Amino acid sequence: MTATLENETNSSGSRRQRDAEEVLVDRQLIHGTTALHEALRNGHEEVARYLLKLDPEMATLVNGAGDSPLFLAAESRFESFMLDILQSNRSYSTKGPDGLNVLYAAHDCPVKIISILIRQKPDLMRQRDDHGKAAIHYAVDADYWVLVHQILKADPSIALFPDNDGHTPLLGAVSSGQRYLCKAILEMCPESIEVRNHEGRHALHLCKFRDLRFLMRSPEILELLNEGDEEGNTPLHLAVKEKDYEKVAVLASSASIDLGAVNKQGLTALDLCLPDGKKSYRKKLMWLHLATRGAPRGRRPIKYKVPVREEVADYKPLINTIALVGTLIATVTFAAAFMMPGGYDTSPDNLGAANLVKNAALKAFIVSDTIAMSCSITAVLTLALSVNRGRELQRRICIMSWVLVGLAMRGTMVAFTSGIFVVIAPKALWVAICVCIICGIASVAVELSFPILFSPSIIARIRYHKQQRRKAMRQIKQPRLENVHHE
Repeated sequence: MTATLENETNSSGSRRQRDAEEVLVDRQLIHGTTALHEALRNGHEEVARYLLKLDPEMATLVNGAGDSPLFLAAESRFESFMLDILQSNRSYSTKGPDGLNVLYAAHDCPVKIISILIRQKPDLMRQRDDHGKAAIHYAVDADYWVLVHQILKADPSIALFPDNDGHTPLLGAVSSGQRYLCKAILEMCPESIEVRNHEGRHALHLCKFRDLRFLMRSPEILELLNEGDEEGNTPLHLAVKEKDYEKVAVLASSASIDLGAVNKQGLTALDLCLPDGKKSYRKKLMWLHLATRGAPRGRRPIKYKVPVREEVADYKPLINTIALVGTLIATVTFAAAFMMPGGYDTSPDNLGAANLVKNAALKAFIVSDTIAMSCSITAVLTLALSVNRGRELQRRICIMSWVLVGLAMRGTMVAFTSGIFVVIAPKALWVAICVCIICGIASVAVELSFPILFSPSIIARIRYHKQQRRKAMRQIKQPRLENVHHE
């Protein structure tokens, strides 16, 4: 009787289990979501594999959000679950939301799964979502080289697929600066280099500076070097507009570049570098680089109405800054004048006189210190006169005071160097010489930086006029040589 009860208990337990499994499999939650969807969404891969084993047909079900179980598994990278479906020889759904499919979400999956998907469902590579993007576009955005390589290996022509903005996978990789993806795409589909987006821009228009040299190694890309977009702008024009000096320098240095190419407005790259009333250091550098390479102006050079000077709303902050610097220099140099290097004579005959007054370095110290102090005091007093004055007078006073403060700074540097030399040279001449060299280099570096930082066009004009003189001399000499040959 006991055995009979045990058999009845076991049979009822197994029956309840089967009933529970049937309910679990058949039950759909809100918006068509099944228990399998919930298990995958919450990260329970083993539960999902168990449910799939109970009813393999669940792999074909899509919930209200458009997610298939395989798509959710690819997002969570449940490789074992995906292999269970792909190797089962049963039907399954590959759908995802917004027109996506499982290949879009497979950018983190291993090569084995990707190759099986492509082999079983080759149409997945060509399907596009609501934005016109195929799976390869998302793989490029995610910088997933494996998926890109597998897709192009199966069908290289997919590299020519544009999205709704006209961007092909190569243009997307170029815009993001993904050099290795660019290389892979060009190797498997070289003709993709010629594709343009809806604005007529090709890879050279969109590439970053760090990838430019790599692209220019390709002979095909050199044919596009002087090709313009819908507005006629070449890659050089666009680089100037984006103020990308490094890209301008590389493009302008190419032997195949046409520096005289004009856009639909009749402007060359040099025209776009001209001032437009706004201070732009990078534009000056680009103008310098192009002008020294003989870049011409356009047929209809643009005429900017450049203001004579930029109006400053309030000169008080500038006045306060210059006055503060001038006061500090005056204080330091005044104190240094009464702390003479070498000390003072204490003998009754020359009491209070400087001990090293005949030393040349001390004389340089005294003269430079005097110049620094007098210039700084004059600058501060001049600035005091600018209080409650007109804006134009304040501007002129600021310019004059800044010049005086600049002279005071130079005098302070010379006074410091000569003062150190007076004190140290008798015992350690090499140290004194090192101090002089360091201070000299610092001063020269500052002096030379001003033309480059504030007026690089001066250097460009000098080089440009030198080139013009050389051309003129060659043209003068050439007729003479021809006359000699005729004679």
